[in-house]
Amino acid sequence: MEDNKNSQNKTIIWVLAALLVLLAAYTFYNHTSHVETEENLTSEKTNIQNELNDMIAKYDTAIAENTTMTEELKAEREKIVQLRDSVANLTNANRSILARYKGRLADMEAKNKRLFFLTDSLKEANQFLSLEVVTAKKTIEEQTVVNTDLTNKNTELTTVVSVGSVLIVNEVKATAMKLRSGDKLSETSSFNKTDAFRASFKIAENRIATKGNRNVYYVIKDPSGAVIKSVGTITVENNQAVAYTDKTTANYDNKALEVIAVINVERATMVQGAYTIDVYIDTYYVGTTTVDLKNSFLGL
Repeated sequence: MEDNKNSQNKTIIWVLAALLVLLAAYTFYNHTSHVETEENLTSEKTNIQNELNDMIAKYDTAIAENTTMTEELKAEREKIVQLRDSVANLTNANRSILARYKGRLADMEAKNKRLFFLTDSLKEANQFLSLEVVTAKKTIEEQTVVNTDLTNKNTELTTVVSVGSVLIVNEVKATAMKLRSGDKLSETSSFNKTDAFRASFKIAENRIATKGNRNVYYVIKDPSGAVIKSVGTITVENNQAVAYTDKTTANYDNKALEVIAVINVERATMVQGAYTIDVYIDTYYVGTTTVDLKNSFLGL
């Protein structure tokens, strides 16, 4: 009887020892996995900061050249600085937060690519035009029969001017609006009270652009990426078809022009989340912004 009891006690001790070993192994595995995850997140955070710092350096170089787009470049640089500081101040980074910042970084890179392309195009256009003016004056003074040569140069100038005449806008801004009594609109941040979006931007001065009416198209996408209240389709660069939500006209006379539009939507179709508003002038994409709509709070 005593032997059986001792045998049972030994069995219990062995079982407890085995469980203790398994618990220690599991704890070690979890600790190692956690350390590796923290190291990976820290590395991703550092990579994002480095990419943002590189973008800021490119903007500093472009701004130092003092082109006609200096104000637009400064505004975009400030956005990148704010995003970099937000990343630097993250104390509890996780994959979801870093993925969101990576998404914003990708959007900025796409916009920056186009902005720098237009900046370089305008700079090249100005340099080319200045050189052509000097060359043409010298040619006129020295020769009187250069019709063929001038025709070729005019063709080149037309190509350069067509690039330089693309309209540039500053930051696109937008707010959600709700309809109050007396058909008055006021700002709101609630999705279930939104009746319209107010979008605004300023077209920069451009002396070589063609004067006259310009078609302005607004493409509003809901949080899922679907275009809301599509009223038509335009063909933009690269022959891409884009559905748009609303269209207005801007009478441009080569001077800086502020454009404001109120785009009505159906309140019943609105949902919570971030709405994207893209703006096209004629067939060119010129800017974007987002409006974050939330649940109503205190009736706002």
